[in-house]
Amino acid sequence: MPAVLVALAVALFAYLLGCFSTGYYLVRLRTGQDLRTVGSGATGGRNVARVLGPIGFLLTGAGDLAKSVVAVAVPIWLGLGPAEVGAAMVGVTAGHVWPFQLGFKGGKGVAPFVGATAVIAPLALGAGAVLGAVLVVMTRRPNVGGMAGLALTPVIAAAIGIPTPLVLGILGGVAIALVAHRANIRAELAAAPSLRWPAWQAQRGGSADG
Repeated sequence: MPAVLVALAVALFAYLLGCFSTGYYLVRLRTGQDLRTVGSGATGGRNVARVLGPIGFLLTGAGDLAKSVVAVAVPIWLGLGPAEVGAAMVGVTAGHVWPFQLGFKGGKGVAPFVGATAVIAPLALGAGAVLGAVLVVMTRRPNVGGMAGLALTPVIAAAIGIPTPLVLGILGGVAIALVAHRANIRAELAAAPSLRWPAWQAQRGGSADG
């Protein structure tokens, strides 16, 4: 079978696996509610916590991490190359965000991104997470800072010598997560306070030349 078809088959397998929305089915089973009508409408852990509390958050996170680990572990176990593993990462993240059986309305993509990247580039993931945490503290904006750290992960992966097809897979996962978070990012940026001169500058008249 041509390599392109193998990669597409792996991506489809990973997409279907990603479509298993842990949070949606957990809430449906426990309460009968449709999670897409609750809170943000997302099927990820934060929205599940609105219905089922911390335990629901943890169970959802565990399930979403597990499916992404399986998605990339299977092509590795089968002895396939970096291109197929990268395709699996994109597929599982896409399935999580746009599950066909739920009207293409799923989660935000962070959990599957983390799970898959933890398998193929753990050092890059750790460095990106640290940088993201620093940016969150500096900006006081969880979505902007966190997603900036996420976006740095493929850059770090490339810098430390991760094979290009895997870097592209990580980049694809980042792109999908950014699209899923676009409304959150816009809202945080819109709420940003206007820039003001520091007090010591204001006392000097607010200009650089005094």
